[in-house]
Amino acid sequence: MNILVVNLHAMSNRGDAAIAFVTLDLLREAFPGAQIACAANHPAEFDGLGAEVLPSFKTWVWSADARGRPTWHVIRLALLPLAALNLALCRATGREWLPWPVERARLLRAYLRADMVVGCGGNTIYARRALALAFWVICFSLWCGALCGAALVGLPQTIGPFFSRAHALGARLALRRAGTIMLRDSDSYQVTTERLRLSRSRCYVTPDLALLLDRAAGAPARRDARLIGISALDWQAQYPYFQRQGDYEAAIAGAITRLAQQGYRVAFFRQSDTATQGEDDGVPAQRIIDRLGAEARAAVVGILSVPTGAAALGAFYGQFQLVIATRLHATILSLVAGTPVVPIAYTSKSWGFVRDYGLAQITSDIDTVAGQDLSDHVAAVLERYDYWSGEYQAGLRARLRDERAQILHLLRAAAK
Repeated sequence: MNILVVNLHAMSNRGDAAIAFVTLDLLREAFPGAQIACAANHPAEFDGLGAEVLPSFKTWVWSADARGRPTWHVIRLALLPLAALNLALCRATGREWLPWPVERARLLRAYLRADMVVGCGGNTIYARRALALAFWVICFSLWCGALCGAALVGLPQTIGPFFSRAHALGARLALRRAGTIMLRDSDSYQVTTERLRLSRSRCYVTPDLALLLDRAAGAPARRDARLIGISALDWQAQYPYFQRQGDYEAAIAGAITRLAQQGYRVAFFRQSDTATQGEDDGVPAQRIIDRLGAEARAAVVGILSVPTGAAALGAFYGQFQLVIATRLHATILSLVAGTPVVPIAYTSKSWGFVRDYGLAQITSDIDTVAGQDLSDHVAAVLERYDYWSGEYQAGLRARLRDERAQILHLLRAAAK
């Protein structure tokens, strides 16, 4: 069996890395002996996973310079319909005639030979801007799977928001041939079944795959009862419509000041250190450190690098007494490590997750967050620490116990 996983992003984003580890584990368990290829936006980062790695369609039309500044090559977008026509011709004639540079031909060949095309988990099918070129490239990657007659499966992800009806229609067309669509929150299920009008019989709410990362993969580091981890995000750099980046960073600085007064130390960590501008979490972390007073700055351990290996992720997040997490997968991987977390929600995917997993009451919104909010939520978690580190974790483990088996069942059923 040949399987093509599409729309993978970067291992330097640790959430994407965790999803990739679990995706490959599940596919290998569901389909022993299958040949697996992965189409990724940053293909060099996926070496060593034991699967063939291909440059994604996004690499055909997008690049970043040495300083990480991204550029869309609009003229090259014409290559995508040409690729679709080539795939259609090959399928109609039964011949693999692929007059492309080697790497592009490898991707098209993987589509033609795929028995199953799998849309990676995470947050890919959304459009926050009028053009949203990445959205259309992602949809195109799924359309090509249907064009080649492969079984199409969407792994657990958030669907939406959509800037316009055109984007909603594009998402519907991308997913309508999928035999199985897994959604990682109830909000996405509602969007998919109501706004996109896709059959409920094909849609399933399942956990984000990073939640299924093997908890026993790495022995947790000794938890430091005075160390708080912080995941900060340069949201304005990624989403220019957001105009409160300074207020958000001031809120985190205010919370750090209060924590330092209580004798805590804090460590920022780079949940993502992807070289693309706006995706390196060390940048906002340093800005926050720079605005701290001397006493609070002295409480900052530094900006830590997060390991990329599956076995080391749990140990890393397990060292903290608590994590203040803006990136969604900083929340998720903290939970995987058994570490209580105070989330800061910055998109619908964040709110969908925290509502489904009972974290809404300790979650701040990036649009309104203030230092006192964060301090109050941290205090609320610390006051009920036995619950958040014990009873809550036990409930989460019980909830996830059977869901891995459900995903395996859905994958096997989709191949029939």
